Amino acid sequence: METTSLFISDVANKYSQIKVGKLYGRYITAEHIEPILERLKSSLKIREIGKSTLEASIKIVEFGKGAKKILAWSQMHGNESTTTKAVFDLLNFFLPFLMIRRLKL
Repeated sequence: METTSLFISDVANKYSQIKVGKLYGRYITAEHIEPILERLKSSLKIREIGKSTLEASIKIVEFGKGAKKILAWSQMHGNESTTTKAVFDLLNFFLPFLMIRRLKL
């Protein structure tokens, strides 16, 4: 239990380094996300998996090599961007563990 508390405390103290600052406000659009994905594509597998009904690109970001798969999905509705911001913050948290420099955005 104590290790978990230390981990959570450490993440909370470093949140300003983990947070992707370019993603803020209520509405997060493809125009906000595309530059971030561009910077990540040399290090992570990013590919289009489909199109929306308005022909917007739907992309997937993949990393890791383990047998277990985890799906993180965000922004089902355009005005619900909190999860999108959290997913990018979480991805930014994982980057050093993948030997990739954290994004300074």
